Amino acid sequence: MILSNQRSKIYQGTLDKELLKAISQAKKGERLAQKQLFDHFLPYVSVVCRRYAYDPTVVPDAIQESFIAVFRNLNIYDPKRGPFKAWIRKVAINATLRFARERTSTEELSEQMGQVPTTAIHIWEFESEELLLLLKKMPSNYRDVFNLFVIDEYTHKEIAQLLGISEIVSRQKLSRARKWLRAHYETALKASKFS
Repeated sequence: MILSNQRSKIYQGTLDKELLKAISQAKKGERLAQKQLFDHFLPYVSVVCRRYAYDPTVVPDAIQESFIAVFRNLNIYDPKRGPFKAWIRKVAINATLRFARERTSTEELSEQMGQVPTTAIHIWEFESEELLLLLKKMPSNYRDVFNLFVIDEYTHKEIAQLLGISEIVSRQKLSRARKWLRAHYETALKASKFS
């Protein structure tokens, strides 16, 4: 297998000869190289799709759509512009958001939040599964902006372009997402103290 011994290097974003060779072969339509890239990056793309899919039942479809987009657009990947892992993440985010938009109706969620506590929280305080569970409960219009800004480090300008909203709306949704997260984090803490 081409990529088996270099897994950690590739996951760190470094390009080595084996990865470049697999990408080159996959660009030519070689199925074995495509399968190797798929098998290698499936766990990573799965995590990205889980963060952006509104419904856990659509995650497999979002993953499939992501890899279809990766292989359709592989010819535009340029190693000089950045690591393959970062490129594949961006493709997966775009494909998952597009897939989610097509599959869900556009309904406005209630923005009644009640009293919001002022305690500061930090993303690194969460275990990854805790964070995923809280993010799944977060209203989707907040979650997308939160994921893009906090986790994937997009700018508000990039978020606005990707989601078709203004930069001001992106900032507002991020602020509301943080308030929502803070309120629900404190609720979860109180519940855990009494159980």
